[in-house]
Amino acid sequence: MDERKYEDLEQRLARIEAALARVEASVATPQSIANELPGLAAVATDTFDRAVKTLAADGIDVDARLRAVGRLAATITDPQALTALDEVLAHHGALLRVVRSGLLEPRTLATMTKLAEALAQASEGAPAIGLFGAIRAAGTPHVQKALGFAVTLASAFGRALEETPRQLKEGSR
Repeated sequence: MDERKYEDLEQRLARIEAALARVEASVATPQSIANELPGLAAVATDTFDRAVKTLAADGIDVDARLRAVGRLAATITDPQALTALDEVLAHHGALLRVVRSGLLEPRTLATMTKLAEALAQASEGAPAIGLFGAIRAAGTPHVQKALGFAVTLASAFGRALEETPRQLKEGSR
């Protein structure tokens, strides 16, 4: 009976050894991996070169873009930039409302640009005028256009104020 146990144990050990041999044969050794690295690096380099040539053919300066990405990474990881970004993101709800408000629409931005230009021009030396000067100015087409805009804006703003949610009227955020 003991011999039979030993034979059974020997058969099991033989099966284990065969399984280990198969595992060893299928597992790459560090040396075999190291031997493959130059070929893998060449394939990766060729692939990257083809991608760069394709981009260059499309008129994209990859070197300039990579330099720009480097500058962006340096800027965005600057501690002051990260602090500012944290502050901006703390107000993400308000920013989302601004984006959805139409403030950044091209038509709105064009109007705001015109307003900024007019403010700059007027700040360079607007004359002092009295009530009658204002009445006379109201007769000119440009002033009439601006007054029409101001009245339309006031009307739209008044409607918007009436539609403002109660929580905003009460001053809560």
